[in-house]
Amino acid sequence: MSGRRYTVLVNTSTLMQGGGLQVAAAFIVHAIRDPDAEHWQFLISAGVAREIAGFGIDPEGPRFHVFPKSPARDAEQRKRVLQIESAIKPDLVFTLFGPAYVRFKARHLCGVADPWVTHSNKIAFRTLGFSLAALKKLGLMFWKAVWWKTADYWWTEAPIAKDGLISRLRCRPERIFVVPNTTGPQFSDREFHPKFPANGKLQILCLSAYYGHKNLELIPEVALEISRMRPELDFLFTVTLPEDWPEVKAIMARAEQLGVKDRIRNLGIVAVTDTPELYEQSHLTFLPSLLEVFSAVYPESLCTGVPLVTTDLRFARDVCKDAAGYFEPANASSAAAQIVRLAEDEQAWRKISDRGREIYKQLPDAASKWQLQKEMIADVAGRPF
Repeated sequence: MSGRRYTVLVNTSTLMQGGGLQVAAAFIVHAIRDPDAEHWQFLISAGVAREIAGFGIDPEGPRFHVFPKSPARDAEQRKRVLQIESAIKPDLVFTLFGPAYVRFKARHLCGVADPWVTHSNKIAFRTLGFSLAALKKLGLMFWKAVWWKTADYWWTEAPIAKDGLISRLRCRPERIFVVPNTTGPQFSDREFHPKFPANGKLQILCLSAYYGHKNLELIPEVALEISRMRPELDFLFTVTLPEDWPEVKAIMARAEQLGVKDRIRNLGIVAVTDTPELYEQSHLTFLPSLLEVFSAVYPESLCTGVPLVTTDLRFARDVCKDAAGYFEPANASSAAAQIVRLAEDEQAWRKISDRGREIYKQLPDAASKWQLQKEMIADVAGRPF
């Protein structure tokens, strides 16, 4: 960032779980270390505060404002957001991922990472059926779209989401930026040596928060299909889900009903800084998502060389290209067949592993992504109002 140094209010106050926390932590780690961002202040959720503390950053420092509740659902928190903006008088408000659910006086650059709004598909809606949940989802999509439209500029991580902003929300193309996702700083300066599952238990990592569009309900069905295809194969799915959520309890209950509960291990919520070790312990990664913008699992699998098995949909192929084992969406038998193939065919396993590392080199690393984000912020802040 050359020339004038802008005052920026970075808003991550609505990020509660999932990949958004990881992106926020990486962004803040770089911003705090960069002299160009010394005048920036940060609105952070309790989840973001917890993650940056893992990187040695004090979330109680003078540049941070911690929000114990999300402004999305609390009027007092929304009021506090606007009070902080009024006191700081920033040149730009940068909401990492919105909506922000407030109307800022300053110019507003807002991140968009909800695939339901930008590029939802029939396959994802089919999981909801004709139900109250489907009606609520439609209402929430509309509500989010209305709030996203109040921003002045937008950024997203994938062209498929930009296309949706243009076609569905009628956002002006010249006001939309695309900065691809990548691995966080916890993956920097580390060497990974993935191992083909020649002996012992096949370790399958499903690193994800719970969202309906992740279709994690498929995991017990896939475990059952693997057991049917290869009764002798010893395997274990590792998930990272909050154990007390009713949706997660339902997944585990289904696993018990199918007789595959011993094939699924739940570690609970895992800190961002601990995720590299999970990849080091795994032979495959698995992501049955029906909707994504740019899951962190994609670049992390590519970076670590752990082959990914995922849905054959555009958002996955746009990133992973030919470096994944693809299966028919929502088809447990198809997913199981891909897992078995890669567990038994070392040549195919190594081909995906090696190709993934080649593709990863085409993505920005964590430092390069920060530079792209910083340049985007300077560009928007410096434009005529």
